[in-house]
Amino acid sequence: MKSLHAAVFMSMASFGSLAVAQDNPAAPAPAAPPAATPTPAPAPPAAAPATPAPVSDAEVQQYATALSQVQAVQKDTTMAEADKQQAMIAKVQASGLAPQRFNEITQAYQNDPALQQRIQTALTAVMNGPAGSQ
Repeated sequence: MKSLHAAVFMSMASFGSLAVAQDNPAAPAPAAPPAATPTPAPAPPAAAPATPAPVSDAEVQQYATALSQVQAVQKDTTMAEADKQQAMIAKVQASGLAPQRFNEITQAYQNDPALQQRIQTALTAVMNGPAGSQ
């Protein structure tokens, strides 16, 4: 089970920047924001990640399904990296989760041992189960 935990964490870590990039696919990160329109931060950024929305059982199942499919895309040596990112986003969305929610669950996973266990159990079932929905 320890190797499964490591595989889950590695897949989630590499996917984290993927979904962020997906939020703005048309624009590569600008070199510098316009200086004429500074915007102050309305709330401290540390407050939002500290209290993520609870993860339902359905979301755990969707997450495990998405993660197993994301891992398959990551292992595909015939696909270009740029294509892999788009394919991973599509897999997450096909599971029923938005990339942003996938990332929120990833963040919660890293700090919540109970959630880690729930996801590992669901992922094991997805990987070993008879459900061949791909």
